[in-house]
Amino acid sequence: MNDDSPSTADPLGRIADEFVAAYRHGERPSVEEFAQRYPERAAEIRDLLPALVLMEKAKAPDEASAGRCRDSAAVTVALQQLGEYLVSESSSS
Repeated sequence: MNDDSPSTADPLGRIADEFVAAYRHGERPSVEEFAQRYPERAAEIRDLLPALVLMEKAKAPDEASAGRCRDSAAVTVALQQLGEYLVSESSSS
């Protein structure tokens, strides 16, 4: 079996896939646990995995529409900075 997916070739991609799979199964894996499990990638893990959690939360369906509005506002505020990167809004008007 030959798997040419990017996450197979990239160790950080495999770690991210493992983390997201656990998160999607209702587990709440610790970023620090993954950093300790893969010490050679600890700095990258600490930068990447919190952003993955934000993305998973942003796409998760909420029970009530009022909750969605409140949660999406929080995610918008949280996504102003992703690790060392600043997220800017572009205006198309």
